[in-house]
Amino acid sequence: MRVYEADRREWAAWDRFNSECECGNVFQTSDFAKALETGGMNVSLIMARNAAGKITGGSFYYVPFKSGIKKMMNKFLVMSGPVLKNIEDKETLGVLLDKITEKAKRCSAFTIELRTPFVKHADIMESRGYIFNEIATSCSFISKLTDAGTAWKNLDKKTRNSIRKAEKEGVVVEDANGPEDIDAMYGLHLARTKDIKDWIPLPQDFFHGIWKVFSGGKRAKFLIARHDGKPIAESIFLCYKDRVHYFNNASLKAYQHLNANGLLVWRTIEWAIKNGYKTLDLYGSPCTPDKSHPQHGLYQFKSGFGGALKKEMQYYFKTVSGTKNFAFEKIFKPVLLPIYKKTRV
Repeated sequence: MRVYEADRREWAAWDRFNSECECGNVFQTSDFAKALETGGMNVSLIMARNAAGKITGGSFYYVPFKSGIKKMMNKFLVMSGPVLKNIEDKETLGVLLDKITEKAKRCSAFTIELRTPFVKHADIMESRGYIFNEIATSCSFISKLTDAGTAWKNLDKKTRNSIRKAEKEGVVVEDANGPEDIDAMYGLHLARTKDIKDWIPLPQDFFHGIWKVFSGGKRAKFLIARHDGKPIAESIFLCYKDRVHYFNNASLKAYQHLNANGLLVWRTIEWAIKNGYKTLDLYGSPCTPDKSHPQHGLYQFKSGFGGALKKEMQYYFKTVSGTKNFAFEKIFKPVLLPIYKKTRV
């Protein structure tokens, strides 16, 4: 088996492979990789080929920051990967994990974070030094989309009432219509990261990269909610095959009582049905209704749209440099991250 870093000429072949795989997904497409690149991130593709030269697996990875003090934040990130032709192919999964560790060390990342579809292969993950992160692991509420009437009936009463309230209070949801709206959406993202202690803001160029790559045709939904003309909430949904993925959302804390987020999801459901999509994936919920979970509010919100709770991804992490990890946890997060946020927000 050959495992190597593929050049860009192989990205089209990878896209075909990803589309044919059971665990293939939008976050492992070259389009998503290009959006990350536009955002100033280092992006590469690791591929595995068998003796006959056929692709058996691989993964895009990215390292967020290239230079300056922000390099202290550098994690080696794999989103919804690796992707395998045969989801039970533990050999390929193992060698890909080894290659990921090797590349992370070369990139001077202090840790590896893996959001992986291999929820049944904990033995392989642990044998390579990856530690399961239960708090970070999220589930999806998966809804089958047929018609708007059925979708509305599938919402719970609280969610239907919150959507009605948003409309009654004058919340207006519109499609983003160019760079100025993307800047407004990014401003909401920054405000949200300020409210959450350990969140690191995404680069502004990344938002523009996602817009540039996905806004053509019907491959994404970029929505912004306004009240009296003021942007108060935003959502980005990415589409792949027949599925619409909940990708990004932020709202102003002072306006959350208007329930704009529910209206954003409902407008996306209406659009998805109209355009022939069959599945809504509201990823990012706790996997249990435990009220003590720090993100129980997300469970309540996303469960209200009538989907079935499924665990399709798990989070694992692996420390690459103990010294850098200590510096990140004890110096950067408590001291430098608040300063960095103030310069952005």
